[in-house]
Amino acid sequence: MSRFAISSPTAGRPARKRRGPSWWLALVLLALAALYAWLYAVFGPREAPTVERRFLTYPVIFTLYFLTVWAVYRRGAVSRPAARADLVLIVVGAALLRLIILTGVPPWNPDLGRHLWEGRVLLEGLNPYAAPPEAEVYDPIREQLKAEGDDLYSGYWLKYNDVRSVYGPIATLLFAIPHLLPVDPYVSLRVIMTCFDLGAVFLLMGMAGALGRPKTLVVVYAWSPICLNGFADRGQMDAPMVFLVVLAAWLVLLRRPVLAGVAFGGAILTKLSPLLLLVPLLRVAGPRLGVAFVVTAIAGILPFAGAGLEGLQGFAEFAGRWHENDSLFSLIALAARPLGEMGNAVARAAVSLAALAYAAWRALRLDRSDHLGLVHCLASVSAAVILLSPVTFPWYGTVMLAFLCFRPRASLLALAVVPMFWYLKFLQPDGGFPWRLLLEAQKRHQVWRIPAYATVAVLFLRDALLARRRRFKDDGEPAAPN
Repeated sequence: MSRFAISSPTAGRPARKRRGPSWWLALVLLALAALYAWLYAVFGPREAPTVERRFLTYPVIFTLYFLTVWAVYRRGAVSRPAARADLVLIVVGAALLRLIILTGVPPWNPDLGRHLWEGRVLLEGLNPYAAPPEAEVYDPIREQLKAEGDDLYSGYWLKYNDVRSVYGPIATLLFAIPHLLPVDPYVSLRVIMTCFDLGAVFLLMGMAGALGRPKTLVVVYAWSPICLNGFADRGQMDAPMVFLVVLAAWLVLLRRPVLAGVAFGGAILTKLSPLLLLVPLLRVAGPRLGVAFVVTAIAGILPFAGAGLEGLQGFAEFAGRWHENDSLFSLIALAARPLGEMGNAVARAAVSLAALAYAAWRALRLDRSDHLGLVHCLASVSAAVILLSPVTFPWYGTVMLAFLCFRPRASLLALAVVPMFWYLKFLQPDGGFPWRLLLEAQKRHQVWRIPAYATVAVLFLRDALLARRRRFKDDGEPAAPN
């Protein structure tokens, strides 16, 4: 555990009183606003940011972000008036940065096309889980879209037109809303996801209050380039899932297990990825949460049950086919290669069992009265899922980032950044340096993963050594030499 994980960086010292927000925080916000405005062409010629421009800008953005997180954490014991002033600046900054991206020109995201297709299918009274988009049952929808001049059924996602929906029922309902609004559906879907994203910031502030932690630590999530890219830019549907997972955790802290179960059921009905977080939540909140979760999940599934077991084909396809940006899975798959065609299935089963075992082990070690330990556990389980998963896109780390607001750790913050290298896949360089070298590295089986995940491994080791050193201090034993 790094210095980020120490419970209070200035414990035992008198709080320093300051007036107004930190001047450096305002300067960082202005710098970030300028960078995002340039990246998304808010002023000047209206053009979507190229991948090359992203890789020129993101190193500066991430540097400013990490310095801000470190400085806010180190000032965690300031007086309440100053903390509130900084908090206001952080929240206003979170809204401002998202607004800049929404008013800019983000590139086309093929996922939005698929999302809006699912919503249109639902509005037409059809079950999106009953057939893949290429099915003849959807021909009337395609003809109607063509007559309207709408290119909704087009885009890169067409290569997955044989795969049924991989989104939960709540996500599908949200995908239908933009079609009912008098605004461009691509814009309105991104706005909806951004609203959930900002809602998560306010929930995290409530959790910080319940945990007795500085609310200014929400900057870990609120100003994260991962969240800004995933939701305001790309409109990914993980935003409502993160919102509901955080809501469930907060309700557990407030000792509202039934409502927490309903909220977590809603999260799983949006996306399945946080399912393992149910294990530590059950450990702390008890069976009432589990019963409410099951009832909520069944109630959400029933309206779509007419698709039968074949309705799960999309989820099975995703679990069996998708492979991108992984770390440990590739090593396990390599070890299983002698098994031939069964090797991939064995590797996927192995990482699934390993993730479940880790979640159970961490949950069993939890003290039910240790609420800070719970959010620490939720962050660690989320990290394990990222490390073991066969596919990790940048926005998959947003749940982990949410729970890092209470115990930031350098290794997990770095882990959240690694999947951003996925954007190398979309480089279209003119042959010049350094883009040509980056593109070649991407083509050679994403070799960027080796140095990137190696850096994360070194930080994990550093965190472990520092945690051990701190335990020696707490136990009154001699600390390790500097």
